[in-house]
Amino acid sequence: MAYAALADVQALLPKWNIDANSTPTATQVEQFITDVAGEVDAILSSQGLTVPVTEPASFLAWLGLLNALGAGALAAAGMFPGSAQAGPEGTPLASFLQARYKVGLDRLVKGTGIPEAAVRTSNVTMRGYLDQHPDEEVDLGDIAEPFFTREKVF
Repeated sequence: MAYAALADVQALLPKWNIDANSTPTATQVEQFITDVAGEVDAILSSQGLTVPVTEPASFLAWLGLLNALGAGALAAAGMFPGSAQAGPEGTPLASFLQARYKVGLDRLVKGTGIPEAAVRTSNVTMRGYLDQHPDEEVDLGDIAEPFFTREKVF
């Protein structure tokens, strides 16, 4: 189940009409939406969530935006495949949409974008800070120093 619709992607690309005669066509953009939803669901499932997500409403709305951003990036890249500024991600608009989509995916992968109210399956394992932030080192300052040392005399 997709979290976005064709109208959501069209809203991200207001200067270009997506229909049966556009490039990409409306049918192709709808497939982009389905494909991106599958990618999002795969990440959510790996985080222990029941997919497709049905609640909470605020998270569902955010997933709809994320779904539209991913499909919009694909559509924009397809609209202008030979752009002079095209790089690995395509046009500047496609790059902008792709960058926002990637930030959202990264949040889901780290688990920081998933609310506690989301319905989880029974196979959820406990996770600590280091599981969610494996590439970050936090300076704990004085609180990491042992309170009792060998030299401590009572």
